[in-house]
Amino acid sequence: MRRHGDEPADCADRDATVFVPVTLAQWRQLVADRHLTGPFVGYGVTTGLQAWGGFGPDDAEDAAFAAQAVAGVAALTLIEDDPDARRMVLAVPAADFTPDDGSALGAGEVAAIELSRVQSVFSDDPAVAVAPVRQQARDLDPATAWDHPVVAEFSDAHDLGWYTVTEALGW
Repeated sequence: MRRHGDEPADCADRDATVFVPVTLAQWRQLVADRHLTGPFVGYGVTTGLQAWGGFGPDDAEDAAFAAQAVAGVAALTLIEDDPDARRMVLAVPAADFTPDDGSALGAGEVAAIELSRVQSVFSDDPAVAVAPVRQQARDLDPATAWDHPVVAEFSDAHDLGWYTVTEALGW
């Protein structure tokens, strides 16, 4: 992984978005404190993700959706106080992201999250039963979870919904 401050080789579009999975408890802490110190693993459109997904230069939107989907799967692997808590993925500026050159899934590091820099929140509908899938994904790394049949079926059936930060403040 690159050190913070090194010029990243990919995620060159610093206006792009990176997707950071967090627990519901972390989200609530971020809302209360306006800042969370990491590091956190985020997922962005990197050369590794583009190669993994076969994305070309004209596939930026599809590649960003793939990064968001990988972050959604990674959210299932996080230790959650309430196993049925909705998945939470925060969209933050790529300028806050240091890519991991060895990650095929577009992983990298986000040192801290400022509430004022969160662009949007992606989450499950509260009616979606997450606990059984979280049980299957527990103790798996995101790449292994991505390939798990139960997780893959759930992810295909349940895209994360987009919410403004204001909409998600009371969760």
